[in-house]
Amino acid sequence: TVFGTSLYVNYVVYLVIFATLVVPASLFEFHEQVVVQVTLTVFRIVMVFFMIATILIAHFNNDVEFNPNSSNPNSSNPNSNPIVNPNFHPNPNPWLAFHPENLYILMPIAGYAYVFHHSIPSLAHPVPVKHKPLLAVVFSSAIGVSFVAYLCVGVVVSLYFGVNTLSPSNLNWETYRGRQCDHFNSAPPIYARVISFFVVIFPAMDVASAYPLNAYTLGNTLMAYRYGDSMIHFEQSKYHLFIFRACAALPPIIAAVLQSDLGSITDYTGLAGFAIAFVYPALLAIYSAKRCEQLGIEKKTQYSGYLTKKFFQKFLAICGIVLILYVGSSLVYNIRST
Repeated sequence: TVFGTSLYVNYVVYLVIFATLVVPASLFEFHEQVVVQVTLTVFRIVMVFFMIATILIAHFNNDVEFNPNSSNPNSSNPNSNPIVNPNFHPNPNPWLAFHPENLYILMPIAGYAYVFHHSIPSLAHPVPVKHKPLLAVVFSSAIGVSFVAYLCVGVVVSLYFGVNTLSPSNLNWETYRGRQCDHFNSAPPIYARVISFFVVIFPAMDVASAYPLNAYTLGNTLMAYRYGDSMIHFEQSKYHLFIFRACAALPPIIAAVLQSDLGSITDYTGLAGFAIAFVYPALLAIYSAKRCEQLGIEKKTQYSGYLTKKFFQKFLAICGIVLILYVGSSLVYNIRST
């Protein structure tokens, strides 16, 4: 703790600091955030590299580089820094740590991690018309890179730490000490401190890049719902844009004061994530195609392809409904059983 001894007070203080960063950023246009977004993207790649590299080095060298919060048995000082226990290995038998019955916990997080398509129109809007055809490749590549990164981090972290994996998993790097000759008596080297600090702190900072994008999209959606076809007369008004984007940006901050457990938040927001990622896009595609047919408009666009056929649209919607029912019922059963 930094601000007194209360963890909750510290949490609220940091939340206020976070709000002072993300709420004003939510009021800006996308093209005004380019430098920040690109910089944070580079840092994301660096963080994934650090997480995977440090674990692989520790694993293949049979070395314990992550502190399990044990105490130095040779030290008489009870306040000495925690040290690494040479006999400790985070996950000696990783395959026994696989529990498929707990997939309902992972699924909402995984589903919510890919909820970004609602921002595609806003992200694509500033792109010059001559480059619009390249957007399909750009977004497909983004999904592919994200999938590979999530997969690598998820597999490596879970196999190495097993049941000792913290939530969120980057907190396991809080006690990272790096490779040392004397685990018990030497302080962590500078590079280990830098990696530990970066991996632990950066995800909280990185949310500052995604938060304005979500607030921007939701604010514009609320504005379109309020004004309908006449929105074109208001979207150039900075005053109206600020009001609706502030209405989108402030409620989550207020709600975060009441609920600080990220795991509980993702459990239930993940259900909405399934609807947003699977059900709504499929229904929008199906009914927009029907509407185009009624108006005599060509329903195929330059973005249409094999995966936009009606079969896949219905399949996507059914998958979303099944996931919502499975995860929702599992959460209710788990609550009742505990």
